Amino acid sequence: MSGESQNAEAVRAQAAAWLLRRRDYDVWNAEDQGALDAWLEDSLANRIAYLRLEAVWRDADRLTVLRTDSNRRAIATLRGFVPALGRATALLVIVAALGAGIFVYLTRSSDRAYATSIGERKIVSLADGSRIELNTDTSLRVSIDAAGRHVALENGEAFFQILHDAAHPFVVEAGAYRVVDLGTKFSVRRDEGRLNLDLVEGRARLESSDGKHQPVLLTPGDTVSATPNSFSIRRKLPNLMADSLAWRRGVLVFHRTPLSEVVAQYNRYNVQKIGIIDPSVAQRTITATLPTNDIAAFARIATDFFDLHVTRRGNDIVISR
Repeated sequence: MSGESQNAEAVRAQAAAWLLRRRDYDVWNAEDQGALDAWLEDSLANRIAYLRLEAVWRDADRLTVLRTDSNRRAIATLRGFVPALGRATALLVIVAALGAGIFVYLTRSSDRAYATSIGERKIVSLADGSRIELNTDTSLRVSIDAAGRHVALENGEAFFQILHDAAHPFVVEAGAYRVVDLGTKFSVRRDEGRLNLDLVEGRARLESSDGKHQPVLLTPGDTVSATPNSFSIRRKLPNLMADSLAWRRGVLVFHRTPLSEVVAQYNRYNVQKIGIIDPSVAQRTITATLPTNDIAAFARIATDFFDLHVTRRGNDIVISR
């Protein structure tokens, strides 16, 4: 066995020991929790191993077909051997004793769809500890199986915080492109045939699904704008990167932004729409931080600071001179 394999086995054994000890609730205390938290923070490998083993145990609990008297007796018997075998070994044996049913359950394809309505945000937590935050009017599909983790972003925008696992790649597919995670935090927006990607932390590889473009390795601060036929990469300052992700805090940040673009952003987040009928008004610029769902605030700025007229047409708002 290679040194790398031995190290991985050691980490799994430590994770097993922690999990079995934690399940002994009568002897678990705040000091134990602090020690576990420190071990989990010590390395990504520790956290992944623990989460995987915890998921195996949790899913085993949920499998009613495996909740037979014989299985319960087997687990009770194996617990009796803990002093002799060691806690880590015992838990690994227990998991193995649950049989091929768990393996089939955990490795079968899992395919789930998630969506947000206009103005809604949602956080999806995956079993491996990764998180996906969906922005307004977004739909995506998550598929997880033994080969890897795959997300199809059908439309909208999402922020990804991914725990890297080389054995189970995390791929985000959006139109003609896919993003292969290498341990990252990044956002992807797909609409009207265009892909926009901001890489906040870690690394990611951008590939074209049809092979038209060479793969590109992205590093923190890279921002990508891509269409089916081309893509460009530029650097974005950290403060501007944070501004582009301000929707996660429920606000929109504008820096000398034309009112036409401000209106377009507001219309993404609100059922009530805003229109500008005068081109000269659309070209005026604004610098402000505004709530995503407060059209009234924008209307007040239009009247108080730009001396514009705000009128209603049905459920919509029209801005003019």
